[in-house]
Amino acid sequence: MNYLSIISIFLMVAGSMALAQAGEKIGTQVVDNEFVEIGGRWDSGREVEILIAITESDGYFVVCAATSGLRDNNDKRMLRAHKIMLNGSVMLRSLAWAPDYPNPMGREAVCRRTDARVVANPSFDVEMTRTRF
Repeated sequence: MNYLSIISIFLMVAGSMALAQAGEKIGTQVVDNEFVEIGGRWDSGREVEILIAITESDGYFVVCAATSGLRDNNDKRMLRAHKIMLNGSVMLRSLAWAPDYPNPMGREAVCRRTDARVVANPSFDVEMTRTRF
């Protein structure tokens, strides 16, 4: 094996190691008007605001999220119960990793890579595994 082959193999391995794995934090994005609010009033009567944006990175969808109004473990359980769906299949489970701010606008949302590859004409939805918290 010559040096050129060794360098090519090294670059292929290094490149594959650099690609973030599903669920990994890959950065942040400032919350702006492009984010969609998916939170609301829960059975307890309290309100939790959840703001998400879906982007792309390295051929995969990325979910960025931030919250406002979290007060206790029930609110965290509610975030864990969220599923982000792509064309009827689960793309990401749980939003419990999203930072909480008194006012998320202009603050940094955390972005996590999903294992869903980018597709043409995606249809996104949000589901909850529980409705009482």
